[in-house]
Amino acid sequence: MNENQSINSKIYQLWANLVARGAWAIVIFALVSAWFAFTYARNNLGINTDPAEMISPELPFHKTFTDYEQAFPNHAGNVVIVVEADTPEFADQAARALVELVKGEHDIFEDAYLPAGGPFIELNGLLFLDYEKLQDLADNLAKAQYFLAALFQDQSLRGLFELLDIAVRVLEDDKKQNLDSFFLRIDKAFRKTLDGEPYYLSWQDILSDTDSEIKDRRRFIMAKLRFDYNKLLPAERALDAIHTWASALAGDGTMGIRIRVSCDTYIGVYLLLCLLIV
Repeated sequence: MNENQSINSKIYQLWANLVARGAWAIVIFALVSAWFAFTYARNNLGINTDPAEMISPELPFHKTFTDYEQAFPNHAGNVVIVVEADTPEFADQAARALVELVKGEHDIFEDAYLPAGGPFIELNGLLFLDYEKLQDLADNLAKAQYFLAALFQDQSLRGLFELLDIAVRVLEDDKKQNLDSFFLRIDKAFRKTLDGEPYYLSWQDILSDTDSEIKDRRRFIMAKLRFDYNKLLPAERALDAIHTWASALAGDGTMGIRIRVSCDTYIGVYLLLCLLIV
C-alpha cells in the first residue's frame, strides 16, 4: 500500500468514527439541511408554462399574435363553448345554465357571456331582424294569438287539448286559416310518443312555420379563463369543469344536448408538449 492510499484510508476511518460517534447529530443536521433546501426551492424555484414566454418575441408570428392581443384584449384567454340541442329551446336552456355555472366559479373563470344572447338581445332582438322576416313573424304571431293565450293559461296536457280544440274552432270560423303545419307537428309528436321514441316539439318552429336548421339550434358562449402558469396544464381545472358540466347537462341524451370547447388553450398545450419534447 503506498503512502497516498494510506492517507486516504486514515481519512475514511476518521470520518467513519466521527459519524458513528455523532450519528444523531448527523441525522439532525441532514434533516435541517433538507428542510432549508425544500423551503428555498418552494419559495424561489418554480415553472412557467406560458408558451408565449418560451418563444422568442422577435418571431414574426409571435409579434402578430401580440399585436392581436393588444388590439382585442377581451378576446385573449377565451374559450368558445358550442352548445347544440335537438330544439332551439333546449339549446337556449343549456346555454343559459352553463353560463351561470361558469360565472359561479370565480377562481377558474373571469367571466362568461352569450355573444348572440343575454338580456339585451332578449328585449331588443326583434330590432335586428330583416323587415321581411319581422313581417312574417308578426303574421305568424297574429295567427297564433289564440293558441298562445290558451297555452299561457294552462301548460299541462289538458291545456294542450284545449289548444287543439281552439284550433279546430278557428278553422270552422275561418276556412282561410292554414294550420296544416301545426297539426302535422302535433301528429308527429303523438306518433313518436306512441312508438316509444323521444320527440320534443319546438314552439319556435311552430311560430315560424319552418323547421329549424342546425344554426338555429346552436349557441355560442365566450368564457374567459384564469390561467395558473405554475402548473404544467395552466387551464386544466377550467376545462375539466366545462366537460363535467357538459356531461351533467346532456343527461341521458334524449334532448340531444351536445357541448364542445374550442380555444387556443389546447393549441398552447400542444405547443408546450412540443417544446418539452424538443
